[in-house]
This record gives sequence, C-alpha cells and structure tokens, in this order.
Amino acid sequence: MSALDRKSGSREQVGKPSPIARAWAAYPLQPPLTDLTIGAYTTASLLAIVGAAGISEPDLAKGWWLALVVGLIASIPTGGSGLADFLIFARHQSGQAAAIRHLLLILPTYPLFLAAILLGHADYAHGTISAAPLALTLIGQTILSAAGFAGGRLVFGTGIRVKRTAPRGDGIPSPARTTDAHPHGPAS
Repeated sequence: MSALDRKSGSREQVGKPSPIARAWAAYPLQPPLTDLTIGAYTTASLLAIVGAAGISEPDLAKGWWLALVVGLIASIPTGGSGLADFLIFARHQSGQAAAIRHLLLILPTYPLFLAAILLGHADYAHGTISAAPLALTLIGQTILSAAGFAGGRLVFGTGIRVKRTAPRGDGIPSPARTTDAHPHGPAS
C-alpha cells in the first residue's frame, strides 16, 4: 500500500456503496411513485370507459386526457427509481428473473399511453373519446395491471425492499419493530 493509499483510504473503500446508493437503499422512492402513476392511469381508464359510454363525455374526456398526462409524467421518476432499484438490488437477489419479467411487462405501457395522449389530444379539445385512444388506454391499463402484479410478486414473493425479522411460530416473519422510523423514536 502506498503512502497516498494510506492517506486517502482508497483501497478500503473499493467495496463500499456510495452515499447516494446507501441513501437510496434506506429510503425507497418507488412505492409512493408507483401509487401515483398507477392511480393516474387507472383514473384515466375509468374516466375513458364512463365517458365513452356517453355519461358526461365532454367533461370526462378532458379528465381522461389530463389523467393520462399526469400518469406519463409520473412514470418518468417511477421508472427511474425502479431501474435504480433493479441495478442496486435485483442483480444480487433471488428476484432477478421476477424483476426482468416486471420490466418487460412495464416497458410496452410507455408507448401505449404516449400514443393515447397524442392521438387523444384532439378528443380532449373536442370533448370526445374516440375508439383508438380508448383502446390504447385500456390495453395499456391491462398490461400495467399485469406489470403491477409482477412487481407485487417481486416485492412480497422475494422480499426485495421488505424488512423481515425472525419468523413467528407459524413460520411467517413478523413485521420489523424499529425505533428509527421517526428521528425522535416511536410516535406516541
């Protein structure tokens, strides 16, 4: 070890994750972001179905299109956080195949929802919902639901991002009891 290595400690830090990776691991962003994204796309799908059925179509067409836009915007940080989780965790976990399955299911939703937004803009302006954007929205929602199911299986089936403690008597892990969730200890 050279004098420079001893001063900087560079050889000792080779295997340690960066502070950004440690912070990312401690505070997962994807769960609340997926709630926002899935909620927006599900809202858009429901508004599209009800609007296409003729119930208050002009108002629902505007809500449908705006919900799609919110979903697409929210899907950018959601996808980024999912990719970061995959790069940090899945390659070292037993859930790598499940993570890849989830990724392969989620990727086609981006162009489907983007196409629904682009084709549906005229519908937004005229207060109608035509067949092509409606179909793209519903196909995207169906694939998104399958991807969400695969993501749930990834989290709950393999335990990625789930803090587990020793199993209870029935073999099911108990929820972790921590006092570090709040900076001043458990809430009273």
